[in-house]
Amino acid sequence: IQPRFLQKIAGEINVGNTGKAFLIDSHGGIISHRSRSITIASRELSNHPAGQWIKETEGGEQGSRLAHYQGALVAFQKIPGTRWGVVVQKDESEVYQVRTRLIWIVSGSFILLLLLIFPLVLSFSLRITRPVSALLAAFKKLAVGELASESDLSAPGELGVLATAFSEMARERLRSEERYREIVNDTDNLITRLDEYGRFVFVNHVGAEIFGIKPDRLIGRQVFEFIHPDDRTQTIEWFAACVNNRIKQSTIENRQISISGDRTTHFLWTSRFLYDTSGNFRGANSIAHNITERKTIEKEKKNIETRLQQSQKMEAIGTLAGGIAHDFNNILTPIIGYSELVLMNTSLPESVAAPIRAIHKAGNRARELITQILTFSRQGEQERKPLRPHLVIKETLRFLRSSVPTTIEIRENIPKDCGMILGDPTNLQQIVMNLCTNAYHAMRESGGVLGVTLQKVDIPEGDIRADGQELTAGPYIKIEVSDTGCGMDRQTVEKIFEPYFTTKKTGEGTGLGLAIVHGIVKNHNGHIWVYSTPGQGTTFHVYLPRILTEPLAIERPGEEPLPTGNERLLVVDDEKGITGMLQSMLGRLGYQVTVCNEGERALRLFQNNQDAFDLIITDMTMPQLTGLDLINKVFEIRPAMPIILCTGFSELIDKEKAVVLGVREFLMKPVTLKGLAVAIRKALADG
Repeated sequence: IQPRFLQKIAGEINVGNTGKAFLIDSHGGIISHRSRSITIASRELSNHPAGQWIKETEGGEQGSRLAHYQGALVAFQKIPGTRWGVVVQKDESEVYQVRTRLIWIVSGSFILLLLLIFPLVLSFSLRITRPVSALLAAFKKLAVGELASESDLSAPGELGVLATAFSEMARERLRSEERYREIVNDTDNLITRLDEYGRFVFVNHVGAEIFGIKPDRLIGRQVFEFIHPDDRTQTIEWFAACVNNRIKQSTIENRQISISGDRTTHFLWTSRFLYDTSGNFRGANSIAHNITERKTIEKEKKNIETRLQQSQKMEAIGTLAGGIAHDFNNILTPIIGYSELVLMNTSLPESVAAPIRAIHKAGNRARELITQILTFSRQGEQERKPLRPHLVIKETLRFLRSSVPTTIEIRENIPKDCGMILGDPTNLQQIVMNLCTNAYHAMRESGGVLGVTLQKVDIPEGDIRADGQELTAGPYIKIEVSDTGCGMDRQTVEKIFEPYFTTKKTGEGTGLGLAIVHGIVKNHNGHIWVYSTPGQGTTFHVYLPRILTEPLAIERPGEEPLPTGNERLLVVDDEKGITGMLQSMLGRLGYQVTVCNEGERALRLFQNNQDAFDLIITDMTMPQLTGLDLINKVFEIRPAMPIILCTGFSELIDKEKAVVLGVREFLMKPVTLKGLAVAIRKALADG
């Protein structure tokens, strides 16, 4: 083979600007180069990868190789049918130049394509995203409770169908929610939602009226902040117990206060407690019903029941007192009468007269006690007339001064211009005497100040004293009796007007003093209040109606001799002790006395000889034929017959009824010698 031929073969291989092409033999020597021809084995490729490749294919193996060598890309191909190979070597920069150009061409084409397609894609995207965005905006309005317009929800194709369906669903939901809100806000009940910390999450419009603050300003505030201080601890404990015990629903009553503290409302709460799936407390929904009116009615009902019970107690004790008074007066009548008869004997030695006077004094004290009992039961005889209360009060205080120790100072403020009342002087004296006596007992160990004040007051319409239905609006006089003694607790104050209730030691009080005062005051259409604090004393306020009539002059006759006579008297009483005493008493006064212990026998005596008697004195309560029956039958026989009716106590008749019946005089037992003597002369004179 000629070198020129080999050079031609190598030269025909296109290796670019930096490439080299050459043939190698089986020993790795360069046979021919593109630029020149060389002899075989003129140069070996000992370090070149091609030298190794040709040796590996010496056995006739066909193959090709490709590798990087010193910044160049080397390719090897075995020439078929020979032991030679072709090696091409080219710088990598030139090799990759084509690839880089291709990449630029492809990239440019892609970018150009994108620039051409982007407007189309954008237009298509906007056609899709604009309706979706509009729908999302409309849905947001629906979510916050704003109804979107039809244009907001319009969309093409399937989106339009979806939007219309969702719109109808959302509108129905909003309409339902609106109806729910109307119901919640139209109710008179307080509706709340609390979070797990007891803070308001929702409050309907009633909260603004109850708490005096807008509902939105209540959000986040503690519900316990608006509970009345007296109910707060109990409510917190109830709330905690419900949560700790996983109670689902419970009720409680308490009072709510406004934020200013000037208004209190009673509520009945029904609360439903909410928990998550793990049992953790998550809040509570509550409905509170306003029960303020019901509580007011219940309180008034309780007050009425208390007053009714008190009235029933007074009525019961009054009935008992009447029975006691009747029997006791029958016992006292001969005691007082006989002692008076004995004391009429002026020749009695002092050693005899002194005990008799003591008996007479004790009898009169017992008589006063019976009078108090009857006054307490409102069944005693009372003579009311206009009087100036300051005169009676001053006289009572003068009487008290001698019995009150010097360690107790009496301070009085009793002006003369306090007006007048229509009442009984004895009753008024009992009021002052009992109140002052109680005050004295409260201070007798430590001393103090006893204050008595009299003033006139005018109670206007709407005053709390009138609103409480204890008094009617109008003019009153107020008697105030106060002390600086030991005072009373609330439980004691509630019982002091009960009959026989006393805080004094055994034997020191009857327990009737304040009950009598209460009866007198009520009987005069007045009212009594008591204010007391343990350790700080007690004050009584007595209100009695004031009148404008001038008081009648009170005659105070001096000691005059007893009136006497010689008329024929018929005395009727079922108690022999009384008839015997009256026979002796009236005989001493000069009268001719016939006694009977049975009403029927007395009637027969009168029927047999109606002109045999000038006057009849009869008891009221007698077996078989009562005094009232006897009087009626006597009047059938002799209508103008003078009659004196005596009674220890009777619910059937009093002085006014007796006068209407035609009775000349009405006497309450025990009768005194003077009272009986005066009544006889008056009854006979009227005839």
